[in-house]
Amino acid sequence: MKIFRLLLLCCTGLTACSAPEKNNTLLSHPPTSAIQPSSRIVTEFKREGISIYYTANGEVEKIEAIGYGKLWQNQYEHEAELDAKEKLTKFLRGESVTSSRKTNIIAKSLERVNDKSKSNTSNSTDGIRVLAEDIDEKDPQQNNTELASMSKSYSNRQAFNNAQTITTSITVTAAGRLSAVKKIRGQIIEDGKIYMAIYEWSPKQQSAVKFITNSMDTK
Repeated sequence: MKIFRLLLLCCTGLTACSAPEKNNTLLSHPPTSAIQPSSRIVTEFKREGISIYYTANGEVEKIEAIGYGKLWQNQYEHEAELDAKEKLTKFLRGESVTSSRKTNIIAKSLERVNDKSKSNTSNSTDGIRVLAEDIDEKDPQQNNTELASMSKSYSNRQAFNNAQTITTSITVTAAGRLSAVKKIRGQIIEDGKIYMAIYEWSPKQQSAVKFITNSMDTK
């Protein structure tokens, strides 16, 4: 009985001593980010008809392009496909949007998503959406000042580094012949006058096609 009481007193003492240490550990942790690294973000380049889907830690999921075709033409689906692929190719090759603009827009998108107080974003079923045009509307000098200040804090510097990773991934993976482009949906709009289709490309699909092609060529 004495041994049992002694063990009970020891356990009580250990619990009392460890409680403050646990609280101190919790208090020492930095505040959590406004967004999780795996959260999906969508930056939409509306004028170019392009949307980039990626994560906060810099992984590109896919890129979508919108194509249009006039319904009175017999080949309206083919016309929409050509339109979407042309937009996609120009974007990936840096013709419609330069690499530096891609990086800047994505970096500012990540900053806005992480900073709720300044965020000009919208939640949708496919992710947290940011319009590139909202960022472009600012005076260029103001944009440059904000981008320069991003290196002053770890979170903003990380956002810029992740944006560079995304841009580089797109450029490198899309080099050579563009493949693995597929239509994901289409619909008739403008009172039956226009056919709109959305086409999708992803680095993973592109790499898979290249691997299969190279494997066949070596046989």
